[in-house]
Amino acid sequence: MLHDIPQNLRPEIPAGAGRGNIKHNAHPAPNASRNTQNIQQNQQNQQNIQNIYENKKAVKNARFVSHIQNVTDKSVNVIKENNQRTYLFVQNNGTSDIFINFGNNATDNHSRIVAGGYYEPLIAPIDSIYLKSPGTLSNMAVITEGI
Repeated sequence: MLHDIPQNLRPEIPAGAGRGNIKHNAHPAPNASRNTQNIQQNQQNQQNIQNIYENKKAVKNARFVSHIQNVTDKSVNVIKENNQRTYLFVQNNGTSDIFINFGNNATDNHSRIVAGGYYEPLIAPIDSIYLKSPGTLSNMAVITEGI
């Protein structure tokens, strides 16, 4: 195709530069490092996908346990300490307030769950959970724990 280019615009080819005399550059082609980066990125993406799959499997295998507890004027331990607790929901189905405490007996001076209300923290406490009704009243509470 050199014959289509005017003589004055043709590149100068050194003498002896035939096919057998071409010297290859020892450096990799500019796309080689980009290809390596793409391969590494693809491997990282595959690992991320695997991690997401494993996390979904863990959530799918999560276990929730609910039970109904009669809450009286004496503090009762409704759930024992659990380092693997990831969720807690306490619903007061009674007609009066109940008191809740973590790690120790509940008294009338602790946090209160109003009648018909519930307690659902963003971060579940791992301590044991105690409930108590005020005075001589008795209430029903639903406690749900996620592990």
